[in-house]
Amino acid sequence: MSFSSRAALGIVLKSCEVSYKLSGGAFPCLKVVEGKVPLSSYAVLREPTASERTIFTPLSAVSGIEDPRLLDPAAPNYFAMAWQERSLGLPATRQAWDDAALAINAAIFRTQDHLHIHIGCVKPRVKTLSPGRPSALYGSSA
Repeated sequence: MSFSSRAALGIVLKSCEVSYKLSGGAFPCLKVVEGKVPLSSYAVLREPTASERTIFTPLSAVSGIEDPRLLDPAAPNYFAMAWQERSLGLPATRQAWDDAALAINAAIFRTQDHLHIHIGCVKPRVKTLSPGRPSALYGSSA
């Protein structure tokens, strides 16, 4: 199976999980957290093609955000969990934290068959579309 396989992320996650269980280290991931229930266990790792971004992903087999198990009110809030882990991939500067963003790929653009949330910074060209007005980019809560 090649690294470009749709299952590559699952293979890397399995090696992180095994490493964590055998040694307490998360390599090749940055961090592994075992939750009280399987859906709440997760890993954080660097994106293989973009060292300035990280990926948050559950250890359980979750194909995408549309997984029906995630509709359960008791399901983990992966976005909140990913947001808490942003310090693993972003420089500790005010600018980086102000530009922090989470993103997922739409089902038709996915290259992996495993849910993952990208953690990174908003690119300057996107930020200039609506300076100081994130609600214009992401929708208003009003």
